Amino acid sequence: MNQIIIFIFSFLLINSTLYSKTGIINEDNRMIIKYPEENKYTQLKKVGLISISHLNNTVISYCSGTLIGKNIVLTAAHCFYDPEKNELSNGKVIFTLQSSGDHLPFGIEIAKKYYIPNSFFKNVIEMRGMISKEQMENDFAFLILNNNIGEEHGWHGLSYNHEDDAPEEFFVSLLSYPFSKNKKMTFEKCSVYNETLYGNSGYFSMNCDIEKGSSGASVINKDNKVIGVVSGMGKYSNFAYRFSSESFNLIRNWIKGIVEENSTYSVDLFQNNNYQLTFINKCDKTISFAYRVEKKDNWNTDGLYILKQNEKMTIKNIINSKYYYYGKLYKNKIQGEWKGKYKFLLSDYNKKYPFERQFITNEDDRITSSHTHYFRCD
Repeated sequence: MNQIIIFIFSFLLINSTLYSKTGIINEDNRMIIKYPEENKYTQLKKVGLISISHLNNTVISYCSGTLIGKNIVLTAAHCFYDPEKNELSNGKVIFTLQSSGDHLPFGIEIAKKYYIPNSFFKNVIEMRGMISKEQMENDFAFLILNNNIGEEHGWHGLSYNHEDDAPEEFFVSLLSYPFSKNKKMTFEKCSVYNETLYGNSGYFSMNCDIEKGSSGASVINKDNKVIGVVSGMGKYSNFAYRFSSESFNLIRNWIKGIVEENSTYSVDLFQNNNYQLTFINKCDKTISFAYRVEKKDNWNTDGLYILKQNEKMTIKNIINSKYYYYGKLYKNKIQGEWKGKYKFLLSDYNKKYPFERQFITNEDDRITSSHTHYFRCD
């Protein structure tokens, strides 16, 4: 009977067609963080939304993830399993750091690979949408990004404590992206109970509020260390996978680049890093502008180019979602500038200009291949 309950919990969490409010314990105490990048708490700086899709761009799931290395994101293994197709995804996986709803302060990051424990993957095809108790015992995954964004934003450390070593009850922090909050980042302080859940010490029982989208969120202790991963929800308590000494050592090996076939199932993800960027002048006046993009592993800074009203210019074969731009009204040195804090040299003019940083994004956060930047004077 206990095993059946765990099946039901996990199925509710991973099936993208189902939604349940059973993960709200008593009152909903979660706080929405509208602008994480402006918040003083460092915990918020290392968390993001994960979008997982198949090669046809059909989204399997949205999950929460946490940076634990310069290009490493920790999340839940069941996020990558599609119960309708009965397979693991090898499509496009996107991570948006410190996003909150439509607010994407650092753009998107494309992942190139993920690891899950062999013990989770074992027999997954035969389960037909149900995740077994044995698989749930190792419900964590390791997502590898193309870019080392942790060098700029930092990352969380890891820790573990066995059931015998932990206090009976202790407080943790939870940052996640529930669908009911329109994929906005939420924060909650909540309690974890040191008890054996359904006869299995591999879980934390907790009163943290979680829903669809919360899967993969890190359970963070008072020392600001990740000690577990959100795995499932229930009516009276929710649960997270608890790191053991074995899983802790496995993750440490992954971070060091040590990947053993007998313990790890590795999936290479579809890569489509070529972007197209179009600048359009929507002013009623002529403008001049410059841009900086990365092509073939080299950054190129070009300009100044002239754009009349409604004219456009397109740059192709960009390999980084980050770009920079500078603009001004043509032959106007007093007002009408688009500028930022990043100074780059334009060799034709032998002068450094203050560029603004921006990111190639789309209305749809599944995959981004083209982007239009409008210069406006109103």
